[in-house]
Parts: sequence; C-alpha cells; structure tokens
Amino acid sequence: MEKIGERENLFGNPQKRKRNNVDPWTKKSILFDLPYWDTNLHCHNLDVMHIEKNICENVIGTLLNIDEKSKDHIKARLDLVKMGIRQDIHPIEIEPNKYLLPLARFTLSSKEKDIF
Repeated sequence: MEKIGERENLFGNPQKRKRNNVDPWTKKSILFDLPYWDTNLHCHNLDVMHIEKNICENVIGTLLNIDEKSKDHIKARLDLVKMGIRQDIHPIEIEPNKYLLPLARFTLSSKEKDIF
C-alpha cells in the first residue's frame, strides 16, 4: 500500500475496496506533480482539436457507412426502439437475433458517396 498525499493507493489488491464518504479517490494523477500545476489557470481544458477530429471522423464514417466507423448500427437502432422514437428506422427482425436495418434519411447512394 502506498500513500499519495493523504490518499491510500491500493494497487493489485484483490479484496473489495472499502470506500469512505470523505475521500473516494485512490489514485492521484502525475499532472498534479508538475512544477507549473499550481499556477496553471486552466487545469481542465478540453482538447478542441481532437474533439473536432473525432466528431468529423464519426460524421463522415456514418455518412459513408464505413464499417467500424459508423455510429448507425444495430445497438443504436435498438436504442431508438427503447426510446420509442424514429419508428421509420426501427430494425426489422427477420430471424431471431438477425435484423434488417431500413435506410436512414442520411444514407448516401454510391453516386452521392463518390461526389462527396
């Protein structure tokens, strides 16, 4: 067991960890040890460049229907069923655990994909 500041660190402990309501944290980021951390005005900034990149990849992957990149998949469609919205694109069960996904409004044809 190691101490990090006032926190105990339980690396590799197979027993269930006892939580106390005062301080639930068990690990402390190494960022807190950087010499400029105390004077850093914006400690928890979002990395806008990577957020934009990820959103762009997700949108393009969905529009072009790229396998492993599209966010339009069976789990997303089943979530629509649970929420009771967008009935026009609910999956159609053709066999047990086998679904047909109707085309969504944003689905591009081959010609439209080439133009894009």
